[in-house]
Amino acid sequence: DLEQNMIEHGINNNHILYGKMLDLFVKLQSNLDIDETILVLYNFTCSQMPIAALNYLNNELKKDVMFGSKTNNVYRYDLELKELYLGSLELCSISPLNNTQVEELNTVVHTVLQTIKNSIDYSIAVSNSMIDHLTQVNNRNSLEQDLLHVISLKKRRESSSTLLLFDLDKFKQVNDQLGHLVGDELLVNISNMLKSVARESDIIYRYGGDEFVILLKETSLSGALQLAERIRESINCVLEQYNKKLKDSIVSVSVGLSEIGADDDVVSLFDRVDNALYRAKRDGGNQVVESKNSIIKPKDSHDKTA
Repeated sequence: DLEQNMIEHGINNNHILYGKMLDLFVKLQSNLDIDETILVLYNFTCSQMPIAALNYLNNELKKDVMFGSKTNNVYRYDLELKELYLGSLELCSISPLNNTQVEELNTVVHTVLQTIKNSIDYSIAVSNSMIDHLTQVNNRNSLEQDLLHVISLKKRRESSSTLLLFDLDKFKQVNDQLGHLVGDELLVNISNMLKSVARESDIIYRYGGDEFVILLKETSLSGALQLAERIRESINCVLEQYNKKLKDSIVSVSVGLSEIGADDDVVSLFDRVDNALYRAKRDGGNQVVESKNSIIKPKDSHDKTA
């Protein structure tokens, strides 16, 4: 409770600081984004004392939030609340703080711990909502947000990004003949393979069922076609061990892809990619089809019946 927290730290006896702390908490409660929380805290401390920089670190969240420019006057805090580690906070001042300022800074930091925890909880919840729990790659919700961002960038500046949509041909036979646990194992193995071959800038998603998507940033159509063919071959290598156990069926992978255009929205882009995938499967599967009818025929000898 904010009121009780400030009473415990004696802030209620300092009417000026008490009023400013109430204003701070009103601003902190307006959103739960951890970066915004740290920015509000930075602006508040700068208004109260000669603070030059604030750096928040949380390795678990992979957060390194920095505002201002560091100096040699450093005040570091390991943030804990009820034995729960919340990260570390490092503040730098333009000149050394006097004892009163240090006490006020200590009070401010300890008083906002609950707010920082709330922001961390929110960040974790948002992150979890964007991850596919089986394969631990990004999910459909994450894809839709990222596409909106990439399309927006395309409208503002010239850049080439391409979307790849993968679908396993005859995946149902794995579930029917080998069981759903084996089917899940296969999906995990494919996602791990995709992580191993993807570049640092590529983003992998499980779109649903046995469909995967890769967003290739700053990648031309010709480069995307080559990468898609390499991934198709790599997925077929993963599938070999499962195909040996199947009767009268060969599981392979079909790929549809399209370059992202400045006039695209999420629906129009996916319509093109999905149509390209449909044509890949309609024409026998186990091939890469681009939305402008460019097809890379498979080099391996898998059965191409869709």
